[in-house]
Amino acid sequence: MEIINLGSTLYCNYLLKFDDGCILVDAGNKASYADLEKKLKKHGLTVGDIRYLFLTHSHDDHVSYLKGLLENTDIKIIAHTNAVERLKTGKNINGDSTTKMMATIGKIINKNGTRPFEAVDISDRIIPAEANPDFLRAQGFDITIVPLLGHTTDNIGMMTGDVLFAGDALFNGFPAKRLRTLLVEDRDEYIKSWKLILDLKPAVIYVGHGTPIMYSHFLKVSADIDKLKLYK
Repeated sequence: MEIINLGSTLYCNYLLKFDDGCILVDAGNKASYADLEKKLKKHGLTVGDIRYLFLTHSHDDHVSYLKGLLENTDIKIIAHTNAVERLKTGKNINGDSTTKMMATIGKIINKNGTRPFEAVDISDRIIPAEANPDFLRAQGFDITIVPLLGHTTDNIGMMTGDVLFAGDALFNGFPAKRLRTLLVEDRDEYIKSWKLILDLKPAVIYVGHGTPIMYSHFLKVSADIDKLKLYK
């Protein structure tokens, strides 16, 4: 497997290249469908090489060219069923902040607590992740789908070998502290997901924002996860 980041260090948009095709992780931040085509071309690929879109969750910075994909391809989307209605609204549901600084920033940048994106309906394209954890394995990919709820009610990840793609379950960069994601909708589910990652023991964790995280580092900042405090 080759891992290609079609995004940036801060806003990651991974493409997993296998012998039997590619799996796209999320649909970009502030990028168009045309941008996706250009980026793929630089790597000698086309949209036709993508077998599935794996949608980690339905926030604006992960779905920028989702509508373009739906309009220009017949690609199937692996997502949590909770993503369907959220995507139809065309706006984020943000939850509470994990730091006081993020709470202040959120009040400044998020009018009414939301950030808009192009509303889409994936109901006729979705492969429900929670009901089909081994779907990709059945298609010949060494991948298991993992529920990582809490950041949102639809955040999912996937494990291939000793590598975990965790969406926004973790955040590796400012203004996050101790790898906690910036926003949490359900504290109990988030802690549960954190402990699941501990149990999975991935050697490397790829996240939606920031550079990959080594498990040894993740372990060091996990001792007080039960004390997680949220800020309105």
